[in-house]
Amino acid sequence: MRNQLIMKYPASCYKDAWREAFPVGNGEIGALVYGGVGHEIIALNHSRLWRDKKIAPLPDVHEALTKMRTLLAENKVKEAENVLSEALKEKGFKGETFGKPLPLCDIDIVTDCHAPFKHYRRFLNMDTAETVVCWHEEDTFFKRRAFVSRENDVFYCKITAEGTKKYNALFDLKVHDLQTIGDLTPPEGVTDYKENTVFFHSEWDEPYGAVLQISHDGKSMVEQNGIRVTDASQIELKLKAFVDGDALEQFKEIEQDLSDAPDYDTAFKSSSALHNEIFGKTVFKLGNGVGDTANELLLMDAYDSEMSEELTEKLWSFGRYLLVCANKEGGLPCHLYGLWCGDYNGMWAYNMFNVNIEMIYWQALSGNMPELLLNVFNYVESHMDDYRENAKKLFECRGINICSVSTPESGLHKLLYPHILHWTGGAGWIAQHYFDYYLHTRDAEFLKTRALPFMYETALFYEDYLSVGEDGYLVSSPSNSPENVPGNVLHDLKCNSEVNVNATMDFAIVKELLSNLLEGAQLCGMYVEKMEKWREMLNKIPPYQVNEDGALAEWMHPFYRDNYQHRHESHLYPVFPGKEITRNNNPELHKAAEVAVEKREVVGIKEQSGWSMAYMANVYARLGQGDKALNAIDILAKSCVLSNFFTTHNDWRRMGIVSCMGMETKAPVQLDANMGITSAIHEMFVFSAQNELYLFPALPERWGSGTIGPLLTSTNTEVTLTWNENKAVILLKQLQEDADLILILPEKMYFELNGSQEMQMALSADETIEITVMF
Repeated sequence: MRNQLIMKYPASCYKDAWREAFPVGNGEIGALVYGGVGHEIIALNHSRLWRDKKIAPLPDVHEALTKMRTLLAENKVKEAENVLSEALKEKGFKGETFGKPLPLCDIDIVTDCHAPFKHYRRFLNMDTAETVVCWHEEDTFFKRRAFVSRENDVFYCKITAEGTKKYNALFDLKVHDLQTIGDLTPPEGVTDYKENTVFFHSEWDEPYGAVLQISHDGKSMVEQNGIRVTDASQIELKLKAFVDGDALEQFKEIEQDLSDAPDYDTAFKSSSALHNEIFGKTVFKLGNGVGDTANELLLMDAYDSEMSEELTEKLWSFGRYLLVCANKEGGLPCHLYGLWCGDYNGMWAYNMFNVNIEMIYWQALSGNMPELLLNVFNYVESHMDDYRENAKKLFECRGINICSVSTPESGLHKLLYPHILHWTGGAGWIAQHYFDYYLHTRDAEFLKTRALPFMYETALFYEDYLSVGEDGYLVSSPSNSPENVPGNVLHDLKCNSEVNVNATMDFAIVKELLSNLLEGAQLCGMYVEKMEKWREMLNKIPPYQVNEDGALAEWMHPFYRDNYQHRHESHLYPVFPGKEITRNNNPELHKAAEVAVEKREVVGIKEQSGWSMAYMANVYARLGQGDKALNAIDILAKSCVLSNFFTTHNDWRRMGIVSCMGMETKAPVQLDANMGITSAIHEMFVFSAQNELYLFPALPERWGSGTIGPLLTSTNTEVTLTWNENKAVILLKQLQEDADLILILPEKMYFELNGSQEMQMALSADETIEITVMF
């Protein structure tokens, strides 16, 4: 099966076995199935269970801004760097006060084994969101299946024995796997038993717990440390969790809910259908492979040379699968660990707004899953008052300011790190997703009631924050190109200061925001009184700069020099994820962007991270360099993909690649790279800007045939592409609105109809048309 992952080993990462477990989830409950025969651990997470949810009041320190700007105007970056953070400290603000995901508990299964296992396998069916562990013991075939229902938030597990032997095991609920506690003492858990039901509860800030109900066709008895089931050929487990409220009251209600819940097969049929309604809307196939190679072998082949087509397909599917499983209507957005954090002190386990949450959701629109983005919008809209407080107390601005580090309990700034305090692009970047959601869906009500109001408050911030310099252009100060230090600051001033003036990303975001606001406001007849102001601001944005190497400069200020030894590529925002610079509308800056990426490449791949390799793949694809985009994913597969296909921040194996920040002893799980791979593959096939559709803009040479689609574009068009070595067939389906499209092919292709690389076409709403392309 193409959308099935196969493994021949259980989760076996020493002291961190959860990292190699197979994940299932429904957007609220996530489960990590380790796959042990004799001792199975199924770790459970709840999206709303976070620990240490302290909210520190944010002092008003806006008066420090004048001093900071004065120092920056004098190029005294070292003296300016800590002005704002020191002002916060003087008023008692300590930073580092934010929640982290708290593992819920584990289902612990200790199975009687009387003979060696053979034919062990574990599977993850991404079409149905079910994982299976199976093995033979002499003449008996044992199987454990598991999923989380999208209908009722119940975790299900079904165990069967086919043969002469019966299944005997001890079942329990426990505090999450103590192998992973690190330097943190986990909470104490209390477990009680009644007939075939296990009750678990604990407390950290507030009560939480779960009820496990066991049904079977064998015998059972309550023991001191679990419920023992013997002589069974079939066992079903149902678990439901709670994350607040009185435990005894929750137990009573949940026990009844589980009794009323349908059995495994009934629940699985309906839940898998709901999952596949989203996951199955778009497909990606390369060649004619059957797709039954084990993960371990796929990764060994990639390590030996390059990714196979099968591995490429499955990485695309897995990134899509994780996003679907981490989202449900009305839920929280997917953070860097999704629903699968097995650490009590997960490193960077939060929503990061300076690239990571955006990367996680890049695939949602192009992958025809726009509804998944709504969780991001719900999340930021729930914190608007906090964002207004950030803007007012840090910068004396109207509007909103989103801290790049975000956790559910509060939207207030949480950290003292200068690169967090001085980066002001969070709201502007998310505003891109708001407007893109409208473009892809043509939901006019969403544009009027949600997108434009959010974008308006973002623009208010920039109206106050940006000043006018002596040359008449706008100035962004303090500024920050996420987490990078200008080369001259680093080498000449011997300083690691990340605070600066006029980062290219700042103005790319502002330009995009104001342009989209003007377009949307005109469509809706809103904010008429603001249009002149926004146009005036657009006219005062300084031009992008090209440095002495011919590369698009990372700072639009003459004092700062580029530093290529870095994982972020924030200054390429107007190329990707923005759409301001394309090969057609600005070939000079497009070439400068190509040089900027080449410089990152020449300096060495060692400075990159897992997520930045996925980012680079997207940038290469947008630049029309498909082979380089695929090579970036090849490198990622060699360095930062675990055996279950979870991606990590860096390669910890001392192989000289993707070892960003010198992290040779740690390699935190970061699922944004998984999602970024999927997005990059979409970018290789379709890119849309205004009414232009770029088809096959970055098709790698080694992909000789395949199918992808339907992909959703910003023209509200669905595009399905099927190709081989000689020709391609393009299926276009126009959705809600008529469209006048310009179709653009790369040089090696031409339309059969007119023999050129471009073709204009008018499509009516709900019209489908097929076009042939020749190579």
